[in-house]
Amino acid sequence: MKSVGGEIPKLVKKAFAKRGMFNFSLIKHWQSIVPGYAPYCYPLSLRGDVLTLAVNSDSAAMGIKMQEVAIISRVNTYLGGSVATRLRTVRKDFETREVHEKKEIIPDEEARAKAKEMVKGVQDEKMREKLESLSAVFIMSNRSKK
Repeated sequence: MKSVGGEIPKLVKKAFAKRGMFNFSLIKHWQSIVPGYAPYCYPLSLRGDVLTLAVNSDSAAMGIKMQEVAIISRVNTYLGGSVATRLRTVRKDFETREVHEKKEIIPDEEARAKAKEMVKGVQDEKMREKLESLSAVFIMSNRSKK
């Protein structure tokens, strides 16, 4: 008997192929590929050498077209070859996506000391170190929210 989880990637791949999108990771990593434009567009398909993007406004479409060479270059770099050579935009109504930049949280001495105290009962050394590190970051992130 096959597991459902093992079949999902095959089904997703088939569905994406029908729409001309052969690479799910392009959608998943779109924010890191084109960070300045990701809130205003997303990839719809890649058929032949044409990358089609959904855009949420005419001004976004114009800005994207002006940056066509740079966007195609970044997409091709990500995909590892000269896959796309042209860009096409299609107007779709969607909310501009809010982009959250990840901030690296570096625990201070106080947070590390609290974390060390919290996990001192853990016997496994590697587990204790990892929990200590995670706890210190958690303490710092909670502190910064106040």
